[in-house]
Amino acid sequence: MTTVLAFDRDETVDVNPPPDREAVPLAWLRSFDERAAVEVWAIGNQRLRYEASVPGVPELLSGVGAGRARPRLLAGALWIEWHLHDYPVLRRLFAAAAPHVDAGAMPTRERRLRLIADLHDDASACVVVDDVDRSHVDGWDHYYPWEFVRAVRDGAFAFGPPD
Repeated sequence: MTTVLAFDRDETVDVNPPPDREAVPLAWLRSFDERAAVEVWAIGNQRLRYEASVPGVPELLSGVGAGRARPRLLAGALWIEWHLHDYPVLRRLFAAAAPHVDAGAMPTRERRLRLIADLHDDASACVVVDDVDRSHVDGWDHYYPWEFVRAVRDGAFAFGPPD
């Protein structure tokens, strides 16, 4: 059986940790993803896809049968988001234009989780780690990053922390 882990990035993983709490080490995501019984996904800021070498929204949309044009459009939007990350003024302009762009191009976090669950309908557990409460999403167990780190160290999962 497979455990599915879905991670937000900002204020969740140690590449951009919460200011006053423990974050999930990026090395853990890479290690978990190498295990046969664990699937790791990036559901928030898609920079995590590159940092952890895990699938994210484009792979998710491709996996659920979205047409070829939509993932390309989405990949272009993510490329822009990636390159604007270090330019706050341009990022604000892009964000201001966002409501005028096709709202269906980027599914909500909740929708992303449901799509991932659909892809892994045989999973033994689905766990989302996010600094925002996602416990309302059916079929997913939500952990705040600091709770997830503690749970992994305490042996709450079939996998433990990397050595």
